[in-house]
Amino acid sequence: MSPVEKAKRYPFAEEIRSYLFVDGEDRALDDAGHLDGRIPVIASGSNASPARLKEKYGASADAIPVTRARLNGFARVYSAHFAFYGSIPATLCPLAGFAETVAITWLTEAQAERMHETESIGANYGFYRLTHLQLSPEIGGTVEEAFAYISLPGALHFGDAPTRLEDRSQADMLAHARDLLAPDMAIDAFIAEVIHDERIRQRRKQEIRAYGRPIDIAAGERVL
Repeated sequence: MSPVEKAKRYPFAEEIRSYLFVDGEDRALDDAGHLDGRIPVIASGSNASPARLKEKYGASADAIPVTRARLNGFARVYSAHFAFYGSIPATLCPLAGFAETVAITWLTEAQAERMHETESIGANYGFYRLTHLQLSPEIGGTVEEAFAYISLPGALHFGDAPTRLEDRSQADMLAHARDLLAPDMAIDAFIAEVIHDERIRQRRKQEIRAYGRPIDIAAGERVL
């Protein structure tokens, strides 16, 4: 698969599900004991994907449990920036009246440090502690406090409200961004520029920020 086609496939998983990531593979997860003593980090985008975890952790023998969960009061929306691999990535955003299916990655301290290294802390994302949650994993009990990477450029608004992953595909979002930022370019050329030209990527990131709105995390705090 070409880098351009990969960019269009974000968030790299057809559905969010529970599994145990170990030795570079996803295996069945049926024991809540795997979660004990770990840090629950909500994945709204590609971190729910075994393929993305393999890119970040390789064939590590140190397992990462991933549980499917239902989260009330938030939505998975697009962030107002471009990732280095050409996609418009996701973020959580408080949104009254919504409930989303998300993944929880249950990390050790060392795994969390590695995840921080891959999330452009301070530029693209802040690491937040979220409290008073209504978060119900399909394995294990209700979670009232967890962590998440929240977009610093804000939630992407191609209209009056944040654009949810459920409502528009990645390919559609990239095409819309092209229409706004470089309407005379072919879509694949537009994506390829973002991937391969750092100067252009940084310019496009600044341009798309004009369509971002700040994300207010009232019940929680930024810790990184």
